[in-house]
Amino acid sequence: MRYTLTDGSTMTPEELTELVPHMTCRNARCRLGRTGDRDKLLKPVRFINNEGRPIKKYTLSDGSMYTITELMELTGCKYATMVSRLHASADKDSERILKKAAPSLEEQEMTTRKLRANERMLNDPDGFWKLFNRCV
Repeated sequence: MRYTLTDGSTMTPEELTELVPHMTCRNARCRLGRTGDRDKLLKPVRFINNEGRPIKKYTLSDGSMYTITELMELTGCKYATMVSRLHASADKDSERILKKAAPSLEEQEMTTRKLRANERMLNDPDGFWKLFNRCV
């Protein structure tokens, strides 16, 4: 179906989806049904979350733009970690924000933790660990 605009031209929802990035055909039909103003039709798509609020995109110091969920996928961090990194960095330092998450203690194998403890004890030339264990 072709929609007539206020300037006299006609447009289909498929043509509108090609002109506006990230627009779906359903969104284009809705816009064409509401208004015929070409400027309103060609506005960029606003990304919104489930609550109807727009999703915020953060611009980092290197000029790249990310949402919090994209940053979580890139770094492997939790939501709270990403929010605190973004709010703690006033200049949005991309190196600090995009730093990969260190594995938690639960993710490390038990054997590696035991090996590290044994290495600390074996590399103690003065034998302080023996003194500590005797007193405990």
